Amino acid sequence: MWNLSRKDLKKKLDRVFSLYIRLRDCDKKGIVRCPLCWAKVIWNWTQCQNMHYVKREKMWYRYNERNCYAGCKRCNVVLNGNYEKYTLFMIKKYGIEEVERMLYDNKTYKIHDYELEEMIQHYTIECCKIAYIKGINISKYFSKKILSLYYKY
Repeated sequence: MWNLSRKDLKKKLDRVFSLYIRLRDCDKKGIVRCPLCWAKVIWNWTQCQNMHYVKREKMWYRYNERNCYAGCKRCNVVLNGNYEKYTLFMIKKYGIEEVERMLYDNKTYKIHDYELEEMIQHYTIECCKIAYIKGINISKYFSKKILSLYYKY
């Protein structure tokens, strides 16, 4: 579809998926409350991050919505994921069995290029829908062409 290298497709999907998670988790004012320390941060790239419970290296969980939550840069970077609190959050949300399954799941998963392209399109549309519903301006994250196609909801 885009004729991009696999590396560039993953980079593009990482960016769109991260944007989706932050938009999903923010309120209508664009504020995210970090699920680990309860700090309030603005949903943008500088203050808010897409935090992965299971590390991004495990492709099965890299783009898994249940594995990712928007949170503050302090918890994600300075505290290296703040895993003690992240674990408690995940257990409360999904239960100990699901958290253990996620942590000890060693399945190998290869995402094909066409799947990366489909996921980019899916999460681009979802970003536009959420932004429209919440009244958040995302024009600096997508081209005018993309916005004209999907920002109609």
